[in-house]
Amino acid sequence: MVRLLKEHAGIEKVRLTGGEPLLHPKIVNVISGIVKWVLKA
Repeated sequence: MVRLLKEHAGIEKVRLTGGEPLLHPKIVNVISGIVKWVLKA
């Protein structure tokens, strides 16, 4: 999903904030994807 957002939507910056999103069971995968595609997190 991160790759698609970068390539097709031109998203270059992602901001993760506290709260429920950080409690998601796959948050580590999400962050790894962001880092992999060199987005600003």
